[in-house]
Amino acid sequence: MEEAKDADFLMPEERKYPYKVKGQISCNLLKAAITRSAQNNETEVNKKAKALFNDHC
Repeated sequence: MEEAKDADFLMPEERKYPYKVKGQISCNLLKAAITRSAQNNETEVNKKAKALFNDHC
């Protein structure tokens, strides 16, 4: 199995909020990131996830 790259995460330094699978943006992972970041008060991550979702899904 291929390990995810740092660029596949919305918070790459902490490897949190994955949103890509094999280099492809996943709408399901973006939905999960939007929900989870809202629950954890991660406003910057939430904004980025929503922008990516609106652009790609």
